[in-house]
Amino acid sequence: MVSLIICSRTPRISEELERDIAETIGCEYELVVIDNTKGNFCQMAK
Repeated sequence: MVSLIICSRTPRISEELERDIAETIGCEYELVVIDNTKGNFCQMAK
């Protein structure tokens, strides 16, 4: 099993991204989406 951890600036990832992952990953997986709308967890490099 593969765990995909996505730190997102929106509360949810897009349906298109979820569908693309499901169609291409080729193995059992779980999605862990971290809501980073407040910028507490991941910061972009400047």
